[in-house]
Amino acid sequence: MRRRGENHFPETPAMALRVPYTDIESGLDDAIQLSPIDEGAIVMTGIVVESLFRNGIAGEGSGYEVIVEGTVRGSSSGIVLGSEFAADNTLTVHAGGAVSGFNLGAAVLGNRARIDNAGAIFGPNYAVGFFIDAPDEKAVLVNSGRIVGGVAGVTVLSSPAGTMEIVNSGLILGEVVSYAPFDAGSTVREIITNSGRMVGDVFTRAGDDRLDNARGTIVGTVDLGAGNDTYAPGAARDVAIGGDGRDLLDFSASTGVRVFLDGSGTNTGAAGSDSLTGFEDILGSAAGADQLRGTGDANAIAGFGGNDTLEGMAGNDTLTGGAGNDSLDGGTGNDLLAGGAGLDVLLASAGADVLRGNGGADRLTGGAGRDTLTGGAGADDFIYLARVQGGDTITDFGRGNDDIHIKASAFGGGLRAGALDPDQFVARASNRALDADDRFIFRTTDKTLWFDANGSAAGGLLLVADLQASATLTAGDIVLI
Repeated sequence: MRRRGENHFPETPAMALRVPYTDIESGLDDAIQLSPIDEGAIVMTGIVVESLFRNGIAGEGSGYEVIVEGTVRGSSSGIVLGSEFAADNTLTVHAGGAVSGFNLGAAVLGNRARIDNAGAIFGPNYAVGFFIDAPDEKAVLVNSGRIVGGVAGVTVLSSPAGTMEIVNSGLILGEVVSYAPFDAGSTVREIITNSGRMVGDVFTRAGDDRLDNARGTIVGTVDLGAGNDTYAPGAARDVAIGGDGRDLLDFSASTGVRVFLDGSGTNTGAAGSDSLTGFEDILGSAAGADQLRGTGDANAIAGFGGNDTLEGMAGNDTLTGGAGNDSLDGGTGNDLLAGGAGLDVLLASAGADVLRGNGGADRLTGGAGRDTLTGGAGADDFIYLARVQGGDTITDFGRGNDDIHIKASAFGGGLRAGALDPDQFVARASNRALDADDRFIFRTTDKTLWFDANGSAAGGLLLVADLQASATLTAGDIVLI
């Protein structure tokens, strides 16, 4: 380990250089140049390491650990550790420590790079930089201090892929941006957890990124790029673009939100005043009553906790109620609706839908099309509001526990709301009515329920539901509404 120019410190192989009480200033060279056999450097409190033309501290090898309690300055960069093919370099800036450069504050290059900053890192152009060189490798930035860049606060270069993790509880001023200078198809993944303040736009690339801003503030636009990304908005106004891929809005750390992906309503709660575009999926809050609405595309919407209202709209949607007494409306398309432990209302529309009540006493309405209905545990109601809803499969009908509700005025045949007259029900091996009074025929050979508006007269026969092989049915299981 040596300082270029005049060397005031003896080399100490495999040990870190300690700069405890003597300032170091260099003219044309790096103030401290780490050699391949060195472990790093420690700049103690009150010490200034400065290069007037190059870097404050530099080393192109691997395994360096640099600790800054004092001040490091460079006319090019404050600190540059590693190279494209290096690994395991770390920089720690303690509270009261400062690193700055005329171009770049600090860069840690190579795989498994890490910066922990509780002090200050400044760069008129770029404050902090990383380079990741392998798909399975990861770089980490933990900031509780200040990172200030005139253009970018954090710059991530990658080729061809990798993971960049940023944990911020302090201030990052300047863009957070990811580049792939040597590989346009790079899929570097960013994992950003912000509980502090970030001022500047955030641009990620084609990886499956996650940005958690639920407890922080971002003043700028978040553009998540391609990939299946997740964004958790904060309490302040967020501007976020999902980009290509399936992107998720995560409100699980919030309480009671209204989110309209189709723009048809006013977002409230943690989504209030936000501009959220290019997202397909929503995860609601852990507590509170959410209202979550999708778009005309295929959406996945989960209510999580609270008594939620979920609307899929058009498209083949997946709606999941979670805990609470939820209302799920799939809209048109072939939808999957799943309740939770509460008393849920599941409503499908046109399409071949799958409805699962799960726990609790649920109400399931299949809508037009041949749907598959599963009530789950609890006393469930299977509801038919129109004749076109017939032809469903009910997978777990339990006699004496579950009911089939029929809208009398829609089915006709002289039905009246109330309890079904036992004379209007028959169970037999055929689906043919025995007399003019019969309206509902339970065919015991295949466990199917039929409706005949004309009784024993010709015509009027309609399949209501297939109750599956183990089902039994009586007149008391049918309720006219």
